[in-house]
Amino acid sequence: MSIRFKLVISYVCMILLPIALAILFLHLLFHLFVGNIEEMKDHYNVEKTFFAEVMNDDLPIYLNLQNHAKEEPELFRNDSFLAQYKEQLDKRKVILLVWEDEEMIYQSAFIDDHVFSELPSDEERNQQGALKVDSGAWVYTMNDFYFADGEKGSYILMLDVDPIDSFIRIVVPT
Repeated sequence: MSIRFKLVISYVCMILLPIALAILFLHLLFHLFVGNIEEMKDHYNVEKTFFAEVMNDDLPIYLNLQNHAKEEPELFRNDSFLAQYKEQLDKRKVILLVWEDEEMIYQSAFIDDHVFSELPSDEERNQQGALKVDSGAWVYTMNDFYFADGEKGSYILMLDVDPIDSFIRIVVPT
């Protein structure tokens, strides 16, 4: 075997081997992301593009709740009014909680009691934030309003973000 042939083989190996390893790495990375993204889509029941579904299906719910809190707060004492949103919110793993003073008067789905203890106190409401507890990860938004009789009310929307949290922990090691 001539030296020229050996140099050609080594040159081809130096070019093709990194390219082949890069393709293999990208293939594995693609399957990691696509698999986890499909799991998240299944968890949140997303069929179309997420942005289109949020804008067309979910945003009107949040705006309706906000408008009712400003204009007709007494509706938040009516379980049948709140139940009409339950199916749509459950589809996206969103929980609606309604409080009157310090007492919870409506809960659209079960949530552990220790999650409530992690929520901000009454003075810190009207905010958004995130919670990390043993049972999972949540993001929330809170809005205060006053009932017609002057009682203070609040509604809280909590989104279960555990699949997103676990995806981030896989992709971005700590």
